[in-house]
Amino acid sequence: MRQIEMVRAEIRRGYRNAAIGSAVGVGVLAALRALRTVMVGRGPVHPIPSLVFNFVSAAMLGAACAMIISQRRIERRKQEATGSDPDATRRIVRVVLRGKSEDLSEEEQHRAARFAAIVTHSFSFDAVQSATFFAAISLGQIGNIIFPPRGIEPDSLMNFFLAAMATVLAITWLLVLRTRQRAKRWAAMHDGF
Repeated sequence: MRQIEMVRAEIRRGYRNAAIGSAVGVGVLAALRALRTVMVGRGPVHPIPSLVFNFVSAAMLGAACAMIISQRRIERRKQEATGSDPDATRRIVRVVLRGKSEDLSEEEQHRAARFAAIVTHSFSFDAVQSATFFAAISLGQIGNIIFPPRGIEPDSLMNFFLAAMATVLAITWLLVLRTRQRAKRWAAMHDGF
């Protein structure tokens, strides 16, 4: 299937974009820190481990943002697979991703099979992008909580924020895995289309 190969190529391109984005993220953070030092003078003194957390966080945030480019292209492939009719698209998504039983025409079954194959291949990429984004935000905060800059007290609200983010990430991963299994099952059952 040509579309599946295009999705795989787009996923590979997305990971290459992530590498470039992580380098850009580190560069932007370094430039902002240098600019702050030049304009304001000396800011809060960060311990080295906190800086490491912040730079890793910036690299991951850059990677997650760069992966969005490929994610948009993959979404376009999904839209091409389901067609331009919004009602048919809703039916296909309900059947493939939510496991609902609806009558699909033969053309819609073909479209649903292509959509299920694309979703099966792209869900892991989507999950990695989401996890990278959440980890980037969390790491920046963890570094400041464990190794607070001198002169600034750690904010207890950040602990709550991190716990809430971890909970949201866990729930999201469970939902993604369940949805991916449904799409995989549907694609396997309708492989002949």
